[in-house]
Amino acid sequence: MEATNLSPVRISGSFVETKNGRLRREQRAIDKRDLQTAKKEGVKSYSIKRSNGDPTAVYEYKDIVYVINDTTGEEITSYAFPILLEPVPISTEMKRNYEDAIHLIKSDKSRRKSNTVIVVDVTGSMRKSDVWGTKTRLDAVWLSIALDFVAKRIESGAVGLLDVLSIVSLGPTSDVLISEEPISWIIYNKIVDFYNKKTITPHGHGFYMSSLDNVESLLTKNCNASCAIGLCFISDGQPSDIVKKCYKGKRWLRAVSDRFGSIAKKIARRLVFNAVGIGNSDDFETLRAMVKTAEDFGSKSSLLLPSMTSSALGDMFESFAISLTAKEIEINANLTRQKLSVTPSFGDIFESTVNDISQLEP
Repeated sequence: MEATNLSPVRISGSFVETKNGRLRREQRAIDKRDLQTAKKEGVKSYSIKRSNGDPTAVYEYKDIVYVINDTTGEEITSYAFPILLEPVPISTEMKRNYEDAIHLIKSDKSRRKSNTVIVVDVTGSMRKSDVWGTKTRLDAVWLSIALDFVAKRIESGAVGLLDVLSIVSLGPTSDVLISEEPISWIIYNKIVDFYNKKTITPHGHGFYMSSLDNVESLLTKNCNASCAIGLCFISDGQPSDIVKKCYKGKRWLRAVSDRFGSIAKKIARRLVFNAVGIGNSDDFETLRAMVKTAEDFGSKSSLLLPSMTSSALGDMFESFAISLTAKEIEINANLTRQKLSVTPSFGDIFESTVNDISQLEP
């Protein structure tokens, strides 16, 4: 961290307030009085020394961690303790049902009730510690997917083993982190591992095109007309394809929109699309264009810019889940009406029966 970012602003009680520290507190809604209390009554420990050799002191009090330069008293940063997630114990029966469901939904895609892909930005900027309730932006995403998109829906009975979820990374490369698995406590535990064990490390740039290739592969395999399709695309900035492909002017915007449009038109009115922007709202021109493209093909689409808290992100995922359930109900209602509209009348049945009898040999 540059020394200029930590230039003291003024003495505030028992600590030296800095511009960087004040910014972090504003982002995380931590009051100065909380920090003063943490230093006075909290548990003190030491962390790694700073580049100039000064020791770093860490104060823990209730749910707040407060870090200062122990020599100068200057505040370095502060954050709330991250929310803890515990994996769910998996019984033999749960595992057997999960494995049976895996076989069923992959061998017979017509059995799927819903098919959802969540694209998660894992670029370097997702390391930022500006989301209240978690250490990083990426942690906030894993937390919200696990609790609000998976756990709440399992507990409420809104989803079952015929609802399918895939998770795709958006970074220097695009990897399918979870591929077409039934929504269950087993998939919940996998996401909890992402959160607890930090197995996915944010780094590098983010390329939309490779992520969209994976999205197309996962969403367009299923031609079942009764299957609702969900896509949640999470990013905290513009695509890096701009530089890689050397697009001029706004051509990159058209290129991403056209690529996404080639996917949206295949699933059209079955699709619920949520684009989620994390961070500076000036960086979401591409997400806005993708939403407009999906709308043009008749999909239910939204651009959501949740406030920088894990709870706001969780509310967004809960809303996305509700929209997906509503789409599933709408699709099934439409299919039912279509079946009723082609039901033959009594006259048609009678005429067909007479014709069949007349064709019988004496």
